[in-house]
Amino acid sequence: MAIKKKKPTLPEFPVVLETFRRPGVYERGSLTSGEPSCFNGNVSINRYRITFEEIPEDVEVLYARLLKLWRECTNHHHYSPMRAVAEKLGKTLPPDDFGKDRGKDEYK
Repeated sequence: MAIKKKKPTLPEFPVVLETFRRPGVYERGSLTSGEPSCFNGNVSINRYRITFEEIPEDVEVLYARLLKLWRECTNHHHYSPMRAVAEKLGKTLPPDDFGKDRGKDEYK
């Protein structure tokens, strides 16, 4: 006998998401649909508005996050981009702290 799967319930509105990932062209394209559709049993006839906005935070909060990344990372490709972000914040990252907190058996 086949097991019936319960259809997931749709979220109530408003749906609020927070992320550290800046939405780019790919995300925008995957969320954009120019016309109503029906695919795999999903009928899409309602329209939705999605607004991405940056959440303002203190420089010290941003710097603390950046410093944590700096101390956990040993990927040399990230060295210059992180230093550039620190410069935009008006801060500097201690060169000797790069990768200082990385676990020995951890791969990053």
